[in-house]
Amino acid sequence: MFTCKKGVDNLKNANKLTREKLESIADTLRIDYIGKEDELLRKDIDAAIKIGKEYDI
Repeated sequence: MFTCKKGVDNLKNANKLTREKLESIADTLRIDYIGKEDELLRKDIDAAIKIGKEYDI
């Protein structure tokens, strides 16, 4: 039982850390991340990076 709870806690911490990373990247790219789910935020970040590559930013 203890191992299962520890695994769930680790997963929650990883998700939080991942969200913090997404927000940091979005902030750098000047993307509004408030109220966006992770998947939509990832798509917006990918789009911004692709646009930057097209214009050599």
